[in-house]
Amino acid sequence: MNEIYHMLFSWDWAKIIQSIASAVTAVFAYKALTIWKQKSKANKKTEFIDTLIDEIHKFITLIQPAISRYKYIKMSTNNYDNIDKLNQISDNQPTPYKTYITKKGAQDSNFLSIQLKECVSTRSKIYSLLAKGQIYDFIDYDKCQKASNSILQQYDILTAVVDVISNQGLYFENPKIQKYLTKVLSQESEDMERHINDKNILLLSFAKKNYEKIYKKEYYKK
Repeated sequence: MNEIYHMLFSWDWAKIIQSIASAVTAVFAYKALTIWKQKSKANKKTEFIDTLIDEIHKFITLIQPAISRYKYIKMSTNNYDNIDKLNQISDNQPTPYKTYITKKGAQDSNFLSIQLKECVSTRSKIYSLLAKGQIYDFIDYDKCQKASNSILQQYDILTAVVDVISNQGLYFENPKIQKYLTKVLSQESEDMERHINDKNILLLSFAKKNYEKIYKKEYYKK
């Protein structure tokens, strides 16, 4: 027993206590760092969702004037198409869109092109965000990507309209050209707006689900 007491008294308790305190401090520091990293990641996730939704809504606002211009273009093509049908010679088939493109295509394509240019920067930023978002474990991120790309696709549709109505050198009598023109100009502006709205609802649902997941985790950590 005396040997045990002698051994205990011979230890450098100041250093032992200091070592224990350092170890405890290291454990608490590690836990604090882990919590900080988790909260930092949660903050980055919410910031990403906020930024993506804001940029999508900005894009929707910017492309709206272009869709309105396209609505006017559709009215013009329909009016000229009706005139062509009334004035056609009975032995000839009407040539869709020829009169419209020849008379108004260049002017309307210029206006539409100017409005679409307003969307370019935001469109590029959204594509960049969608690529970055793959590093997070979001719920239904594939649906988010598809919905976002579907909204951005309206820009591509309108760009195709610019390309065809600005080209007065088309061989309008070619059935393949007529088929392509009909395909490009068949989209209705109301359908485009409805489509954007539907996809926007899906994006907001995606945001809601992931906000709930992130904040629920944070709640149980407290």
